[in-house]
Amino acid sequence: VVTDDHVMLSNGYAAGFVELLIERNGNELKAVEKFKSPRSLRTKFSSPVIFDGHAYGISDGFLECVDLSSGERCWNERSNVGNGQMLLVGDKLLIQRESGGLLLVAADPKSYRLLGQHDSVSGKCWNTFALAGTTLVVRSDLEMACFELPGAIAIDSN
Repeated sequence: VVTDDHVMLSNGYAAGFVELLIERNGNELKAVEKFKSPRSLRTKFSSPVIFDGHAYGISDGFLECVDLSSGERCWNERSNVGNGQMLLVGDKLLIQRESGGLLLVAADPKSYRLLGQHDSVSGKCWNTFALAGTTLVVRSDLEMACFELPGAIAIDSN
């Protein structure tokens, strides 16, 4: 859900993303295509996150930002994340690579900015990771780990 009357859908198998305007006429709802881009936000294992009018996602292994007011791609970064996962944490993107490494990236539509990285677990990481306060739990098909993150990264649990 982008706004009360806009929905974004994404798919990694050549469909890309579409943003729909939901129009209401009495009790009837109608979806009208606002934007469509088969080349952007081709997500597979991870849903995009929306922050400040932009969608950030893992698109065929690349990190990508799309402006939701125009449907235009802002940036695309070859960061070798594979089919990893992504969480929005304040104004930052916490990303777990398919190979297990963690990335912290600014949620900035102007450019890709890597803020930090850390090795986490070995194996294939297709599953969602979890953040509660400052506690991050990650797992792969081989291992599981728990990390205590700096307070500047963590989500306010209140």
